[in-house]
Amino acid sequence: MIYFIVIILLLAFELLYLRLASRRDALIVPYWSEVTSDKRDFITVRGGGVVFWIASLMLLIFIPNEFNIWFFIAITIVAAISMFDDVKRISVTCISYWATK
Repeated sequence: MIYFIVIILLLAFELLYLRLASRRDALIVPYWSEVTSDKRDFITVRGGGVVFWIASLMLLIFIPNEFNIWFFIAITIVAAISMFDDVKRISVTCISYWATK
């Protein structure tokens, strides 16, 4: 029964995040959508992986042990780096420099 509750909570959080992200313009819209007639063009929402951090937090709350503490710390570090990557704009020269290496 606890798994069903956790799944429902995570699904509700993800749907809430998608609604909030679309209102705050955290979207990546493909720039070629006007040029091509490809029907596979879709809008991507950035930062949807935050549900993994919430899931690890719930794991830490429901099953507190030493492994889960270290797992939560690792997920927090990865989530912070990912959020920084989503927020910070990278210049094109920096991308082209690393692409040639």
